[in-house]
Amino acid sequence: MFDWKPTLAVALLVAATVSAAPQDQAVFEDFEGFSPNTSVGDPILLGTSPDRAALTDNSFAGVVGQGALYHSGVRAWMVLEDSVALIDFFENNAAVVEFFIRTHPNADGDTVVTAFDDFNQVIGNPVTIAAGFSDPTDPLGRGFTLVSLSGDIDHITIANNATNTLNGLDDFGFTNVPEPATLALVGVGLPLLARRGRPGARRATKKHRPAGGR
Repeated sequence: MFDWKPTLAVALLVAATVSAAPQDQAVFEDFEGFSPNTSVGDPILLGTSPDRAALTDNSFAGVVGQGALYHSGVRAWMVLEDSVALIDFFENNAAVVEFFIRTHPNADGDTVVTAFDDFNQVIGNPVTIAAGFSDPTDPLGRGFTLVSLSGDIDHITIANNATNTLNGLDDFGFTNVPEPATLALVGVGLPLLARRGRPGARRATKKHRPAGGR
């Protein structure tokens, strides 16, 4: 007869421990709370430990008087002309990253978004946004492209290939990869549950008594 009690106890222990572990939260930023023109070179830190990102290199958050570069509100994160900016997930890697981005309508070059893993290998295909491109899926009809990236993302580069204008990134959000301790716990618990769930598993592991023993 299948003994369900130990199996249930293990299942409850695994579930309780996983639920008690810190859960990774989605982080969202619309840049409206930043002072106008946060200076170039100062990293913009988003989220709280361990779900954090740094937006840095050749960029700033603020107001430049170009409404075409704001997806919502009156501020965005800007990448300088002919420059590459960096989004660095410097604690936990990101699992999903989404944001709206636009190459200025008058730009003489495009924008390229590329995600990388811990080994600096490209994840998926780079996303290219042409100058003046209008994405019909943009709910606000502002000509922005919704970029959605997924994987074990260590960092993202935003290359503004235009020499005559900024580009704008707005309404930025991400969710981090679950912490290794949580994954390890699930990895240990599930195989144990599967083994205990097989009829006869308990009998197969039971020690044999010596002949004549009690």
